[in-house]
Amino acid sequence: GLAGVLLVALVLAVLAWRRRRRLASVPRGPEEWWARLRADLAAHGVRWTDATTPRQAAALVHGRLRADGTQDVTALLEARRALDALVAAVEADRYAPRPADATAEELGSWVAAVERPLVAVGARPDED
Repeated sequence: GLAGVLLVALVLAVLAWRRRRRLASVPRGPEEWWARLRADLAAHGVRWTDATTPRQAAALVHGRLRADGTQDVTALLEARRALDALVAAVEADRYAPRPADATAEELGSWVAAVERPLVAVGARPDED
């Protein structure tokens, strides 16, 4: 009866709300993924200001992605390539007539590749 219809409507509303919340928390474009990388790296001591360009931030992160004998060299190279690809996507999104066509999946994999070696050994505190 009516109680059954209301119960089904309530369940569907809860499922729709949960799906919307989950989708809202996943970054979509290069800027959103860049912001996530920045926040995640800041938690590990790698920080930059709002005035820092993506290339300047990349130079800072590249400096932290040094082979010191304790890290997997392949992971470091992958992180460097991923960082360069993410910076190119952010710059294209900001400045190019047509934004980058990187998918959210690609952007997310680039962010994960950059974070992996820094998080694995714990990033060194800022050297400023």
